[in-house]
Parts: sequence; structure tokens; C-alpha cells
Amino acid sequence: LIDTAPSYCRDMNDFHFGEHLVRRSLQALRVRPEDLIVATKAGMVRHGGKWTPCGTRAHLIESVEQSRQALGV
Repeated sequence: LIDTAPSYCRDMNDFHFGEHLVRRSLQALRVRPEDLIVATKAGMVRHGGKWTPCGTRAHLIESVEQSRQALGV
């Protein structure tokens, strides 16, 4: 089980930083995507350094897809 979120980042220009680290680790360990369970969180946007909620269907779908791509699964 991997618990992650696009907000695990260093700053506003670095979304998905944590997911990219996880991706490199999974690749190094040769973990197959089908052997994973990924829990991600979404529903926040960051404007001007401040996090605000955004729970629209379109945003949630986009965020999950971006996390999937960042993780390489």
C-alpha cells in the first residue's frame, strides 16, 4: 500500500514531488504496478502559496490521473 498525494511537494512548482520519488523507488525495486494498491488524496489547489479546497468532479479526476502518471502506474 502506498499513500501519497500531489500536495506532498516542496513548493508550488513541485507538485507530485513525493510521487516522483516513490516512482523511482518502485522502479529500482522492480515492483510491478499490478502488485500495488495506491491511496491518493485530491481536492486541493494552491494559488499564491495557499491551499484551498476544490472538490469538483473534473478536478478530482484530473488530480488522480496526474498522480497515476507521476507514479508510473
